[in-house]
Parts: sequence; C-alpha cells; structure tokens
Amino acid sequence: MSQVVIGAVAAIGYLLWKFGYTMCCNIGKWQIWRQLLGTPEPDIVIKDRGNWEKPHQLFFNSKHRQFQLNQLQHFNKRLHMCYMSEKGFKHFFITDGTWKMEFTYDTGVMVHNSQLEDYVITDDFFLTPDVLSRMQKVCGATNFSFAFRNSEHLARYIHSGAWLSYQMTGSGEMKKILFAFLEENQSLVNKLPTDLKTEEVNVGNPIYEEVGNYHVTFEQSKTHMDEDDNDAYNIIFLGPTGSGKSTLINHLFNQKVVKAEANVHSVTREIQYTRGKLIWAEDHKWDKRDQVNIIDTVGFCDTELSASEVHNAIQSSVKTHVTYIDKVVMVCSGRIEPPMVLAMKKMMKWLRYEKYKKNFVFIYNKSDSLSDFEKEESLETMSSLLGADPNLNFVVPSGYDSSQKSVKLTQAIGFAPLAGYEEVKEDLQALKDAVFSYDTEIHQHRIPVDKGLCAVQ
Repeated sequence: MSQVVIGAVAAIGYLLWKFGYTMCCNIGKWQIWRQLLGTPEPDIVIKDRGNWEKPHQLFFNSKHRQFQLNQLQHFNKRLHMCYMSEKGFKHFFITDGTWKMEFTYDTGVMVHNSQLEDYVITDDFFLTPDVLSRMQKVCGATNFSFAFRNSEHLARYIHSGAWLSYQMTGSGEMKKILFAFLEENQSLVNKLPTDLKTEEVNVGNPIYEEVGNYHVTFEQSKTHMDEDDNDAYNIIFLGPTGSGKSTLINHLFNQKVVKAEANVHSVTREIQYTRGKLIWAEDHKWDKRDQVNIIDTVGFCDTELSASEVHNAIQSSVKTHVTYIDKVVMVCSGRIEPPMVLAMKKMMKWLRYEKYKKNFVFIYNKSDSLSDFEKEESLETMSSLLGADPNLNFVVPSGYDSSQKSVKLTQAIGFAPLAGYEEVKEDLQALKDAVFSYDTEIHQHRIPVDKGLCAVQ
C-alpha cells in the first residue's frame, strides 16, 4: 500500500512540475504568480496594458495640435527640463518658468501657462531651432504609455533628441514594475516612435566601383536586434561626436547606409543597427557566420547630450538587444580631449577590455592629411591616453602563398571626401582587416554583454 501511495505522490508531483513548466514556457513569471496565488496585477500595468497593443507611434489630435503650435511662440529662449514626484514616479515637463509643455496619460500633450509647484529642475537649455522643431513635432500628440511613451520620453526628446526614460532603465521604479509584463514588447523600451523617425538614408551607388566582393552587402536598417542576431558577427562603433564613425561604417558597406556629416552635433541620436552579409576574405574561408550587424552609437561629448546621457543610452540599448559582441571599434580623431578619454575608457571598462583585448580595434580617423610620422605619433598618443595595447595584432594567411601577414588592431586611417579608390585602397584594406580579422585561437571568444542593471549617473 505504501508503494502505491508513494507512486501516486510521485505522479502528482510530476504533473504539478509539468504544469508549472508549461506555464513558465507560455506566460511571464508575474502572470504565473498571479494565476497560482491570485495576486492582482499592479494598477499601472492594468492602466497601461491597452497601450502596448497599439502601434509604437504618436497619434495626434489635429485640433489640439494647431492650437499648441500657435502657443509655442510664447516660450522664452531659456528652457528647463523639470519633474514632479507623483505616486512614486517622476512626471517630467519642459518650461520657461511660465509656459509648460507636458505629456499626460489622460489628455496627451498639453501646452499651457497654469501654475505648477514643488518641481525639480534637472537641466537648463536653450530654445534652439532643433529644440523648437522637436516641440513642433509632438504638438497634439496622444497615445501615452508609461512603458514606451511617457512624460520623461517626451521631455528628454525635446531637450536632446534622445527618446529616453531612465525610469524604464536600470533600477528605475517603472521598470521594476512594468518590465516583466512587457514580454515580447520589451524591445520597444526607449525606442523612438516610428512617426518621429527622421528620413531613411537612401542607399544608392557604391562609394568605390573598384571594390571587390570583400565588403558587407547591405540588407536592412533596424531599430533593434532579435534572437537570430545572437549568432551573427556583431560589431559596435564607439567614439566622440565628429570622429567619423558613420563614415567608417559606410566604407565597410561600400555604400551610404547611415548618415554621416561633419558637425558638432551627433548625427546619430539613437542607436542604429544595420544588417548585412559578408563574403569573407580568403583567410577567413572557414568562418560560417556571414550575417553581420553593425551598431552605430550616439557620439560622446555631444553638445546637447550629457556624458551620462550618452553612456546610459548606449548601455540601455545594447543590454536590451545584444547578447554577444565580436568587435568593439573605438574611433577618435583630431585632438583627444580629457572628456573624450574619460567617456571612452568608461565604455572600455564596461565591455571588459582587459579580458577581451583582441576584440577591440582602435582607429585614429581622418588622418589622410597626416605624414607617416604624424600617424605613428597620433597612434602612440591615442594608445597611451586610452590605455590600449598598440602591439596587439593577428597573424593570418597573406592570401598569396604560404606566407602570413600581421593585422594591427590600432590603425591611423582616413578617407578624404573626393579621394579615388587608389588613394584610399590601403586604408580601406587596413580597416577591413582590423574589423573582420581574428585568429582561430580566440575566434570563439566573444564578448558577452552584461545584462545587469546599469546605474544612471
């Protein structure tokens, strides 16, 4: 009889385990808890869930929009980004001290001059043409969502062009409550709504007709990466605003696939993911990963984004979308100022340079007008300031005979805007070799992205 009881208990235990396992596979952990123990969803989840099913874009009330566009003329040139504490969260808004622009759950975007009290100023800035343009773009907007389109998103977008809510990153209070419920929609957190995106780059003719097959063939621009991208060859470009990251990416594709301009403002205000296919060079013919993702990031030391905003924007996006990184390309040019060094070393530390040195490439860019001596001098300065090892290299087959060639991981290169292929050929090859070369000794050593919480500084 005891054996029968033991068998029955074991069978019941197995069924309960199977039931729990099935539930884990099909519903989120918070839903399991709720269904098993009858724990209700938090009020903010109930209130916001309906907005998750709508497209990730701003809807507009045309009547309110026209009225608010007219009201913008009242704002003075000096603006503040502020917040008030409401029920444990922060409600953000933009004000000049009299007129306010804010985004609320019940009414959408509002422009008004009613008095507000007990608020905290987080940033002071000016009503530049770019700021005014962003304010105009969101006039009359609706479709508020605590998770994807909240007051902080709107205020930071107006302030800097970055669609960010730190309350939905790291250990933010909103993230603690909402993130587990979002499930497949988690990738939309801190992503720019589709109707605010700037015009797509028109991918056209090759930059150099003479380039052979050894380049990345453009497939698509993406707002995020998914599970299939874990097995791709993933490359991230990091560096100060104006260092030429986007230009280097375009040269790897031999096409203009991302915006690139000489400007004190970062052209890239959100993280951009570009997917392509690579026909590997002869010395990489054993490589099976032809899918390539190149990640273009917000420039450090931008004139409108603070260092902490840039750092956390990159961390937040990469942690959400990327599991492994194969190459980190650190780019700088011109005079390397202390704030640039600090920002770049901070990213090197986060991506564990000391452990994954051969996964890092250091490019001193825009050196086309420098002599060989000046290039070497610039490389030495860059390596010294960043704590990079200038002696690291790969030894790979040369492609001609049984000889081998050395591929340096620190390079001084440059691509003059009107230069012909013969003038840039050596630099282009050096860029490709540094970014795409690795040896069999470490080819399985990819950088796993730390998914832990990132503290906002």
